[in-house]
Amino acid sequence: MVPVKLVLWDLHGFHDTWNGVRATMFRRKSAIIFVLDLETMQLDEIQHLLDISASETVSKRVLVGNKADVAAPGNTEEAEAFATGKGLTYFEASAKDHEVLEVVFGNP
Repeated sequence: MVPVKLVLWDLHGFHDTWNGVRATMFRRKSAIIFVLDLETMQLDEIQHLLDISASETVSKRVLVGNKADVAAPGNTEEAEAFATGKGLTYFEASAKDHEVLEVVFGNP
């Protein structure tokens, strides 16, 4: 088994003054997991984070559509299309079913 260092950041909010701080969070990372609330669909914030992280060499970028159980009709399809268009691996999850970690981290 290989030890893995997992660092989680909650970057919610569109704060331009955080751009420098956010950019440093993406440096020297093997993977980045972006979590999208399928209820509110703030794709502009995900795009902003993708733009900030674009200059970093990251082997895997993942988009997790969360709150799949309460998503408005069409939101899951829009999120999946967004992910596909950006070259992101896409998963859907709901914190209610306790399988979120297995869905995201249990898939090679």
